[in-house]
Amino acid sequence: MSIKIELSESRLIKSFSLDDLLSGLPRPKSLAWLPPLADSRVARSLIEEQAPTDGVEVVDWMHYSAADLAVFDVYAQSVESNGGEIRFGSNDAYIPGLMLTSNFYGISERGSTLESRGYGRVMTPHGEVQVPVNNKRTIVFKDFLGWASLPWTSSVQWCLTLLQYVKLPKAPIKNKLSFPSSHGFVAPNFIVVSTRIPTPIAVLTIGITSDRDQSMVIRGRSSSDYTKVYFEDKISVEQGEVEYVYTLTSFPAVPTVVLELQPEDNTQTTLNKLDVFP
Repeated sequence: MSIKIELSESRLIKSFSLDDLLSGLPRPKSLAWLPPLADSRVARSLIEEQAPTDGVEVVDWMHYSAADLAVFDVYAQSVESNGGEIRFGSNDAYIPGLMLTSNFYGISERGSTLESRGYGRVMTPHGEVQVPVNNKRTIVFKDFLGWASLPWTSSVQWCLTLLQYVKLPKAPIKNKLSFPSSHGFVAPNFIVVSTRIPTPIAVLTIGITSDRDQSMVIRGRSSSDYTKVYFEDKISVEQGEVEYVYTLTSFPAVPTVVLELQPEDNTQTTLNKLDVFP
């Protein structure tokens, strides 16, 4: 089956404001004294002010993990407000280690091993995957969607953040979704898109706020096999609040797709709405 995707319209709603970007996002429950956040670099700066590194009780990886926990807490709440569910965690993956589930966890090794080799190892339900040092990885299997970042290492400790997409939200998206940024490494959103009635043409309206001009990847994946990609395109996202109208065409009818939206790294981005017609 093939699906054709075509951008039919884009319209600037308003110019950029950080207050507008973060408006409607919740505070992190775990660190409720922090404001709504989409970027853990901002969270880390605020956390360092509250608990500076002393080399004894408070060390660098704690700031990195605490900041990610705050930002992904905000993301989890925004996903839940749209009917979805995620699991997330961040820790020193050497000691004490990081385990989301019995089959999704970081493999404990010294940081020096990662630095010399260039990657950390993560176990998934379908085997081991490699996450590059100072980078990220989206983890896709037929029935599993996950994500990992490895933003900090030392000779002993290393910071690992894991995210599992447990239940995907379904369009229409009415409540704002953040794109969580782990120290500059931005995670995607996955959203189930289906029409109300069988039709060969569907129209998507995607509302995005971005802190700068960027190129966002948009993919349509099979809902029964996430590794199967029906289409891929790039949205030239303008700074500010913008709406994009896409037309999907497939015969005899547009199937249910899992829409993946991946912003560029080092951006702050939110998904304000996603509507499908009919």
